[in-house]
Amino acid sequence: RKTTKKSRSSKKSKVWQEATLKTSKAEGSNTTFDWNDLKVLYRTYPPKNEGQNDVMLTVKIVNYSDEKLQGTFLKLREGNQSIELDDVGPDESVESKKIGPISINLNSYATEIRGSLVIAGSSVPLKMIVSSCIFSLSPIYGVSQEDVTEMLSSGEWSSSSSKIETSGSTDHVKIKAILKQFLQAHEVESGDGLNCIFASKAIGSKVLVLIKGSGTKAIKVDVKSTDGDLAKAISTSMKRIAL
Repeated sequence: RKTTKKSRSSKKSKVWQEATLKTSKAEGSNTTFDWNDLKVLYRTYPPKNEGQNDVMLTVKIVNYSDEKLQGTFLKLREGNQSIELDDVGPDESVESKKIGPISINLNSYATEIRGSLVIAGSSVPLKMIVSSCIFSLSPIYGVSQEDVTEMLSSGEWSSSSSKIETSGSTDHVKIKAILKQFLQAHEVESGDGLNCIFASKAIGSKVLVLIKGSGTKAIKVDVKSTDGDLAKAISTSMKRIAL
């Protein structure tokens, strides 16, 4: 059964993350296709109610090659699911409807979902990581720059840095909106370019995310938290954001 809808762009602000394709393990009869000419993006829909461990996913295939992708479907180990997708023309994308429910480990900051992408009889291993560390975040409203300075001067904070690669085609306002939505945060202060600070909290922890960059090539991310493991998990998850 097909569960797809075609799209070239979306007016809605959606947070997409990039899946990992293990191209060195690709196999099959289609030897002319270059797996580096496509991207697999995914969007996570968190559990509807607190304590539930089922998420839904939407997957998008972006074709940067000069050929039409046919016989495309996604196989997930979780639940032994197979999702057939429409053909994808050059410089086009195809987006699935919601896939799931998929069970995740709420006792971990991230859950790996493994499977494979199949195109015209050839396949490549695929990995998507659901960042459950984000589900517990909520905004810290009313925080000013002075409050941030005071917060960082008191208590013990851990820091973890990363970078988000950008296409250079997304404007600063939209990038900030995407990051704010992903972090479920309050935007403390905006500076030149993309320079800003986001404030969030989790159970028993505080999170500050400092963003720097012009957005032309990469954005620098510095995640600070009173929980070191949480800071590292958020920083790692932000590297996968597709902008």
